[in-house]
Amino acid sequence: MPASADVPPKTVFIVEDPGQEFASGPLRCVAERLGYSVAGECSDPAEAVTCLGNLGVGVVLTRHPDPVLLQAAPSIVLSDSNMASLAGLHDAFEAHAAGYLVSPKTPSCDICLSAAIEMVLNQTREIARLRKELSEAQEALAARKTIERTKGIIMEREGLTENEAYARLRRLSMDERMSMKDLCETLLQAWEEETDSAEERAASSGRAQSRDRNRGSSSRQ
Repeated sequence: MPASADVPPKTVFIVEDPGQEFASGPLRCVAERLGYSVAGECSDPAEAVTCLGNLGVGVVLTRHPDPVLLQAAPSIVLSDSNMASLAGLHDAFEAHAAGYLVSPKTPSCDICLSAAIEMVLNQTREIARLRKELSEAQEALAARKTIERTKGIIMEREGLTENEAYARLRRLSMDERMSMKDLCETLLQAWEEETDSAEERAASSGRAQSRDRNRGSSSRQ
């Protein structure tokens, strides 16, 4: 099951060629030793993208700066110290890598990997939090606009003040046990249907009167 958008799991997916190892051993063993679950492994970035669609993965560890893969999930591009270059770093971030790690040939390499993973997880949490706040703000603004529109129609129809119209909406909301937003949406829809029906009746009446006039004109001729 995919992970919650709010809490990225401490789970990694590994994309590297067979026989490649992190400085301190096979990457799966290193990740598990650091306390991370390994959701899967493969050597083909395209295959990894397909797998990631069905897995709850916090971070992808890869040696392939493939743009499609790096956009499928937060990813750290790994590079051996003897292969690292500024061009490789630039290419990785151009492809939207969340992190880039040059693995040192020292015992501290595990700490470096863990720090990089945690940094990406924290970034993911922060992005999820900001997206949630933005979504909530947009929903609140939309609800406010709906309430204001409904209140204005009530004021015009009933000749009420703004406070009186708002108080009436509050009472209706409590009586119907509906949120103000849902109540206002229901009222607006009912009024819209009422208006459409009235316009249709008026149009039908106009057509009938036109037919009557045409028949009267024909009979006089």
